Amino acid sequence: MHDGVMGEWMRVVASMARLRLLALLANGAELPHKELAEALGCTPSALSIDLRLLLRFDLVRRELRQQRVYWIASPPDECPDSQLAMLNNWLHEALVQAESDTEAEAQLHAIIFAAVTIFTCPRRTHLLRLLQANGGSMPLSQLRAQLHMGYTTLVHHLDKLERRGLVTLHRPAGERENCCMLCLNFRSPLHRSLFCRIIGGKETPREPAPTITTAPSNMDHLPATSSFVRDVPFPLRE
Repeated sequence: MHDGVMGEWMRVVASMARLRLLALLANGAELPHKELAEALGCTPSALSIDLRLLLRFDLVRRELRQQRVYWIASPPDECPDSQLAMLNNWLHEALVQAESDTEAEAQLHAIIFAAVTIFTCPRRTHLLRLLQANGGSMPLSQLRAQLHMGYTTLVHHLDKLERRGLVTLHRPAGERENCCMLCLNFRSPLHRSLFCRIIGGKETPREPAPTITTAPSNMDHLPATSSFVRDVPFPLRE
């Protein structure tokens, strides 16, 4: 499975409605289409759209019983694609942690949503793999060149990763340019386990990043909404 297909899997899972559906099936429910829609409080047509997406990634399956089609959870280990089976197994293990309490289940689904949206864009996945392969730190100009990514686009992705606790900036002693560094301050054990299954590496956070020092620079051309830029200005060599 290449990163583009994996990104599609992440986008399919990044839906609170589909997470509720998957949680219901993962915890043992086996229901016909109409009863399943009623249990979820949605229309049969809306359910059909979600089930079609989930079928594509072997997350659910159909069984014919007494001339009625029942929907059940697809066993993750039976998926022929090993990487897809790994992702489905991660999701299944996460969903069965849910308690019967509605609020606790909603909180768990929010954590799963936040974890998978790290990898919905293949370019962010590639960025994290590059950092991991280069010892966890790279000069921003080198990172930009290897990703073939524009300055504003790079800032956009770094901002998302920084807000999720995965990267930070630091200025090595004696250097004129900032570096991007993996800091891996995971928001939850589910974030950590998904990162390690996709990117690899140890399941323990790195040491805190060194104190960031910044040099004055003109950042007027950058998006003012980016917290990464607003909080930590960094010059790139053109």
